Amino acid sequence: MLKLPKSFLFSGNGGGVLQGTTYEAILCTFTAARDRTSNRIGRENIGKLVVYGLDQTHFRAVAMTVDPIAPLCAVAKEYGVWVHIDAVYVGSACICPEFKHFIDGVEDVDSFSFNAHKWFFTTLYCCCLWVKYPSTLVKALSTSLEYLRNKATESKQVIDYKDWQNSPQSSISEP
Repeated sequence: MLKLPKSFLFSGNGGGVLQGTTYEAILCTFTAARDRTSNRIGRENIGKLVVYGLDQTHFRAVAMTVDPIAPLCAVAKEYGVWVHIDAVYVGSACICPEFKHFIDGVEDVDSFSFNAHKWFFTTLYCCCLWVKYPSTLVKALSTSLEYLRNKATESKQVIDYKDWQNSPQSSISEP
């Protein structure tokens, strides 16, 4: 049986949420990464931030490759870089122990997503997003409007998933 790293579990530090699409998951993780980094280097340096990505997208016909996650994470950690694994298609297969080697080192990433509708035959788009430190995501996307506040959320009795997704209010950031 496949055993998940403790960092994936709420009992560790991690947590997950369903997003509507991969694009939403990536937007949320980019926002969290941007905020975490700009808090470290200063908001005045936000223009210096860079996003690195692979050359495989929906718009290019190239052979798919599986990148070595552990060595990438080691380099990223050295430079304080957020690592997001977008396992849109293969992520569902990695539930099977015989395919787990494709994601060796995943316990070191900051976020990981895959599309359940690709292999799990869901009728609607469904992107599963996991983050190592949900507080980073919640801080970046939080909407703290008075009428949305409640005692259960504030006392940490429940997880309020409204702050785990992009919304018009959360996409507005202060200078």
